[in-house]
Formats: sequence, structure tokens, C-alpha cells
Amino acid sequence: MKSGVEREVKLRPGPGFRLVELDGRPIEARTLTSIYHDTDDLRLGRAGITLRLRLQEPDAVWQLKLPRETGRCELEWPAPDRRVPGEVAALLLAHTRGRPLEAVATLRTERSGVVVTDGGTDVAKMRDDRVEVIE
Repeated sequence: MKSGVEREVKLRPGPGFRLVELDGRPIEARTLTSIYHDTDDLRLGRAGITLRLRLQEPDAVWQLKLPRETGRCELEWPAPDRRVPGEVAALLLAHTRGRPLEAVATLRTERSGVVVTDGGTDVAKMRDDRVEVIE
């Protein structure tokens, strides 16, 4: 299992917005498919928890995001198949109360962007995500 802390700011530009060129390295453009899982009554979402299967050829991972005071804790497991790992289901038992986890939404993201640098040091990742709801 891989873990980290995510701190993000999501911005939605207005109709007159024009993208500004930023100094840095381009982020390789890629397509991501995310299958979000929850109980039938969306208990995880109401608790601020995100569970998704992230598909990006040739890899697939399960990602669990848990709310924290400063950002979100992100845990990640390899996904050999599309079944929610038992370890993940066990971590969520207090929230699911035994209800099954099922796919509730599928999104496709076209991602590009730039790693902003200052004097050769990475200071931020600016991503441009174009998201489409598939299901």
C-alpha cells in the first residue's frame, strides 16, 4: 500500500478566462478512467470519503481518500482485478456497516498541465482536467 497527503485547490474559470503560459515542465497528457464506489445510499460520500478504481493503461489502482484536518489522506493499492480489495472493505466497515460497495459513477478525464518550477525546484502541479461523466 502506498500513502500520502493530498492538498488541492480546484478552480473553475469563467467564460472570459485565458490560460497563461507558466514556466516549468509539461505534464504528459493522458486519459484516466475512474470508477467510483460507494454503498447504495452513498454513505462514503456523505462522510467525505472517496473510493475509486483508477484505470490508466497499462496500470490500475484502488485509491481511497480519507478526510483530514489539512487535506486528505490518500491510500493506494494495486488493482489486479475490479473487485474491491478485502483490506479496503475492512477499513471502511464502520462507514458501510456491512453494506456492499458497488460502482456508482464512471468518469473519463483528459489530463494535461505543467509542473511549475522556481529556480529548478518544483513548487506546484497545475493540471488541466477535462472530465466527462460516462455512467
